[in-house]
Amino acid sequence: MTTYISDSFIAFCILPLIATIIIAGAIRFCGGHLTDNRLISASAAVCIVWVTVLVLGMPEFPSPPGGHALPVILLVGLVLGSLLDQFLPVLRNRARLWRIVLDFTFAIGAVVWFRGTLDLWCLVMFAAWGTLQIRTHSYTGSNAIPAVMMLLSAGGLALIAWIGGTTSDEAISLGVFSATLGLGALLCINRSLHLGFGYHWGGFTAQLLIALRIIESNPALVAPIVVLGFIFYADSAATSLEDWKPTMKKVPRPMLTGLVSIFPLTLAMVIAVAVSRLTLFG
Repeated sequence: MTTYISDSFIAFCILPLIATIIIAGAIRFCGGHLTDNRLISASAAVCIVWVTVLVLGMPEFPSPPGGHALPVILLVGLVLGSLLDQFLPVLRNRARLWRIVLDFTFAIGAVVWFRGTLDLWCLVMFAAWGTLQIRTHSYTGSNAIPAVMMLLSAGGLALIAWIGGTTSDEAISLGVFSATLGLGALLCINRSLHLGFGYHWGGFTAQLLIALRIIESNPALVAPIVVLGFIFYADSAATSLEDWKPTMKKVPRPMLTGLVSIFPLTLAMVIAVAVSRLTLFG
C-alpha cells in the first residue's frame, strides 16, 4: 500500500495540499488565541518534511553530513522555527536585524550540514541562500506575494528535475509545490497570516537544498536554476511595471507578480532543455 501511494500522483500533488489546510485548521483549533499566526504557516513545512521522508526515507539522528541528511535538516528547521514563531515576539523595524541574523545562522548551519564541509562553494551557496531568505522572510507587503514566488519556483524546480532525470528531486519538488499551494489558499482565506520561521526553515529550505541536489547530480543545470532564482525579484519588476504602465495597478499585486514570474520560469525551462540536449548529444 505504501509503495502504491508513494508512486502515485496523489501522494505528491494532492495529499500535501489537503493536509496543509487540515493541519493549519488543527493548529488554530487546538491552540486557539494562544497560537501565533506565524505558527500556522508551519503546516506547509510539516507536509514538506513528510514528503521528503516518504521519498528519501528517514536517516538516523543525528544524521552524518551529506545530501541524504535533507529530511533531518528540514525537521530540525521546522522544530526550531516553530518554537521561535510561538515564543519570539514579532520583530519590527530595527529588531528585524535579529531576524536576518537568525536566518543567516540557520542557513550556514544547514549548508555545512548538507555539504559536510566549509569551502568556497559553501560560502557561495550561503550568500545566495541568505539573499533569497531575506527577500522572502523580510517582505513587508502582502504575504501572498512571497508565497506566489515560492510556489512558482517550486514548480520550476520540479520541471528542471524532470528534464534532468532526477526522479527523487522531482517528487519532492512536487510535494513542496502542493504544500505551498495549500498555504497560498490559507493566505487567501485569512490575509492576516504571516510566514514564520517554521515555514522558512522547514519548508523554503527544502527548495534551496533540492536545487543543490540537482546541481550536484548534474552541474550543467546550474544555469537554469540561477535563472529560476530571478523569480524572487518578480515583485520588484512588478513595481517597475506599475510605474511604467499605471493601468497595471488595477491588477492584484500577487497576480501581477505571478505574471512577471512567468518570464524567468519560461527562460529557465528553455535553458534546461537546451543544456540537457547538449549533455545528451555531447
